Formats: sequence, structure tokens, C-alpha cells
Amino acid sequence: MSRFTFRNMLPAAGIIAAAMLLAALSGCSAESSVKSATSDNEERVCDFYRAVDAGDAPDIYLITKALNNTYWDSLIEGACDSARDLGVNLYVGGTYRESYVDELRKLIREAGEKKPAAVIVSPQNTAGIIQEINDIKRSGIVVIFVDSFLNDADFDMCYMTDNINAGRLVAENVLKSLQEEGTDESEELQIGIEVGSMQSQTIMERLAGFNGYWSRSAPDSWKVIEDISSNDGDVAVAESDARNYMSYPALKVLLGLNNGSTVGIANAVAAEERKDLIVVGFDYSDEIARLIDDGSYNASTVVQRQYDMGAKSVESALDFANGAGSVYKYVDTGVEFITKDDVNE
Repeated sequence: MSRFTFRNMLPAAGIIAAAMLLAALSGCSAESSVKSATSDNEERVCDFYRAVDAGDAPDIYLITKALNNTYWDSLIEGACDSARDLGVNLYVGGTYRESYVDELRKLIREAGEKKPAAVIVSPQNTAGIIQEINDIKRSGIVVIFVDSFLNDADFDMCYMTDNINAGRLVAENVLKSLQEEGTDESEELQIGIEVGSMQSQTIMERLAGFNGYWSRSAPDSWKVIEDISSNDGDVAVAESDARNYMSYPALKVLLGLNNGSTVGIANAVAAEERKDLIVVGFDYSDEIARLIDDGSYNASTVVQRQYDMGAKSVESALDFANGAGSVYKYVDTGVEFITKDDVNE
């Protein structure tokens, strides 16, 4: 289990989109793209395909750092709907795991070489990615970030969740759940946390937000397990890591701070029928939804407005390309905390 240590993390300063992306957009078909693969045939990258064809119109490229899950499907769907409404061409590509940084960098470079009106990208916080983004921006191409941003990169606008606040929201609700269950403050209990990538600024901010609230508000005996699992976006690894956490004698809470981690945790908890655990995830996958809908599990999730991220990023990309721009650099698209009591809403 790949891990890093929680104690080194210092505190830092929606509506559910139910519709799923059409099959032609949620993956890469043989007709629309070529897939790169490793020696064991693991798919690493979906090369660009034209998701919206508006003919003689501006080109916008959307690059995601993960594919084939409901979160990114919804974001792409929002971008596609906006591109159709605005009459622009939208090309979509991405990597299949957040850890495939070299492939992400390659896609960013390729998009810049096409000289589109704008490039929309969910970046990873590495030097190579920053360099590619800055090169694109210097060439006069509009750069919009979605989901994540890079402090040292030059960009026009960013649509994302306030991830520090989202981390605080998770901590606040975990504490509330434990108190509502009547957990004694002197009782020793443990919290296991899973993340998709150790290179994600988004994840680091969620951890910082959680850690800051938890360290100020929780009893000393309610401890976060210092070794946090990182699964590189692999759901099978996330599920295995969740089972490993279940071997801790005082485990009471499992947290998934991204979609893939949440899916893996939900699978493990359901398979083991661990109704004694509090489970909190991110996004609204079928797996976490089943736990919440069941009613016998103490499960909840933080739902982001990723559809809005996709839709608004295309709209702003076209505005910037046309010289309109925006007075805002960052836009928080907000979150909802979903439990069994309000899931139907």
C-alpha cells in the first residue's frame, strides 16, 4: 500500500448531475481515437477526439487527468453541452490515472501545437506540467483550469471546489456523526484516509482542511491513522487498502478524498458488511450511492458541481478568446454534503 504521513500535513490558509455522458463521450472508441498502452496493455491515455463538431468555429481542447468515472464523465458532459450551445468545436482527451503525468504533459503539449482558441485542463502539480502550461499561455492561447490549479502556472481562470473548505466540511460531519452515535470522548478510535494521488494539489488542500478542523475540534483519543493510502486512481487498489484498514482494531471511520478512493472504500465496506463504520466520500458514484440509499450504513458524500465546472469553463474560454475576459481569477463552484436524509433532494 503506497502511503505518506498525515502528521506532516499542516493546516492551510450541487446539485447532483444525474445524467451520464453518452457512451461515445465517456470513453474512446476505435473510430474516434487511438489509445496508448503499456507493455501489459494497460490503457494510459485517450488521445483527442472531436466530442462536439460545430464546423467552421473556434476550437477548444479539454484535457482531464483521469477518465472512466462518473466525476469526469459529468464534467465532460457539461463541457459538451456548453460547446453545443455556444457553437464551438470541442476536443476531449485525457489520461486514465492521475499518476500518468508524462502522458498528461504530452496531451497538453499536443493541444498547444494545434493552436486552438483555448485549452481547458485539469493539471497535476509538477514542474513539467507547469512548463507546458506556461508555454501555451505565452503563445497567446487561453488557458482555463478545472478541478485543480497550479500556483506557479500562468492561466486565465479556474473553476474548482474550495477544497480546503470541503476538507473542513468532511471533518465537521465526521465529528457530528461520532457525537450523534454517542461515542465517548475518552474512547480510542482510528480514522483511515485514502487519496488518489500524492501529487494532487486538490488532495493536499482537502487534507489540510480536514486536518486543521480535526486538530482543533476532536478529542485527542480520536486519531487519524498516520499512514494515508495513495492508490493512484486504481479502484482495485483502493478497495484492497480499505480492507487493510479494517484490520486496525479501533477503526471507526473511512474517508475517501476523491472519487476512485470512495468507490474502492464503498465496495470493501459493502462486501464486508461493515455497518459499524462511518464512511465519507467524494462525488456521487453508484457505489457510494448504494451505501447511502441502503439506509443501514452510516455513509455520506461530498458532491461537487463538476458539470458546472465543465460548462462554465467552455463559456469562459470563449469569452477570453473573444477578448471579454472576467474580473474573477478563481470561481468556487461549491459542494453539497449528501446523507441518507437528503439524498432524494
